[in-house]
Parts: sequence; C-alpha cells; structure tokens
Amino acid sequence: MKDRLLRMASHDLKGPLGNVSMASMLLGMSMEGVADGKDLLRSIDSSVETMLNVIKDFLDTAAVQTGALDMQLEPVPLEPMITNIVSEHKVNALRKNIEVKTHDITRTIRADRARFHQALGNLVSNAVKYTRPDSTVTIWTECQEQTVSIYVSDQGAGIPESDQGRLFTQFGKLTPRPTGGESSTGLGLWIVKHVITLQNGEVGYTAPPEGGSIFWIQMPAATP
Repeated sequence: MKDRLLRMASHDLKGPLGNVSMASMLLGMSMEGVADGKDLLRSIDSSVETMLNVIKDFLDTAAVQTGALDMQLEPVPLEPMITNIVSEHKVNALRKNIEVKTHDITRTIRADRARFHQALGNLVSNAVKYTRPDSTVTIWTECQEQTVSIYVSDQGAGIPESDQGRLFTQFGKLTPRPTGGESSTGLGLWIVKHVITLQNGEVGYTAPPEGGSIFWIQMPAATP
C-alpha cells in the first residue's frame, strides 16, 4: 500500500509541475525589460526540471523493483532516435556552450523503442551534466557481427578508479559533481543497467587515456 500511495503521489505531482513550467514559459514572453525577470524564470525552470527528474527516477525505480516493465522488442533505427535525443538536450547543452556531435549512427538494433530512448537519453543527459562548459559531447556507433555498440563520450573530469565500482549501483553517487549545479539522484545509471539488461543488452564504462568518460550500450543488431 505504501508503494502504491507513493507512486500515485508521484504521478499526481507531475501535472502541477507541468503547469508551473507552462506558466513560466508564458511569463517569459512578457518579461522584457523586467530587471532580473529572466534569471528568476530560469531558476523556476531549473527547479521544475530537478523535481521532474526526481519523480521520473522514483517511478522508474518502482517499476524495476516490482517487475512492471513490459518490453516490446522490435527493430529500432538509431539515427532518428539519436537525432531526437540530441534535440531534447540541446537547451541544456547551449546553457554551457557544449556542442553535441554525432557520427556513424545509421544502424538498426533490436530493442524496446521507448525504454531504449530513455536509457540512451540518460547517458546523453549525464554527459552534458558532467562535462565542462565550452567542450564537446560525442555520440557514435560501431557494428560488430551480431551486436551494435552505442558510445557517448564527454570531456569532463572522468570517474576516479576508486569510484568505478559504484557505477550502475542504486544510489551510487560518485565523486565528480555536475559542472552547472544540476541535480543527481544517484539512480539514473542503475535504472539504465536494468532497462538495458531486460532488452538483452549490456552497459559499461571506459576511461579514455586523454581524460573524460565514455559510457556505452551494446544491443543486439536487428536481423534483416
């Protein structure tokens, strides 16, 4: 009953937060010339985004723990999905003058479209969150015999070796902190691992010698 009530409360909070976000957008249209008006609205937007991320992570965690994730596996072309994900995170990247580049993304995998979008979007969001301003996030793919690997690299501080054992664990907060004051629940990578595992995929982390981080997802390739 407690879990059901918490999930109901979380769902019910999303509507009012959406209304706050809409009101903020409408107010922004009439804020020209108002001292500090734009900064205050940006603060509201940031707070709403933080709260929505906490709610989303909570609901996803509850779904994983109760086995309520229903996967519909099908061929999923990566190029339109990655293009949409980059567009979704464009505003946050522009705030920090981060360029998100893509190349070699014309592959097709076998996955649940919505859940894979969620998982890869989480990795891109983290890359923008943890990389330094005025730098680059890069997304690319590599095709093996029966699998496709999708890579997301950033130019942040990287993950210290002492922290790497906590990657993909529940509430596994790490030493590196977001470079723009963004929030983190410590649940995102844990959710990514479970969602991808349920789609017969794998996730991992590579520490490149030049610094930064590379997170990857390996998925079954779609058969012709």
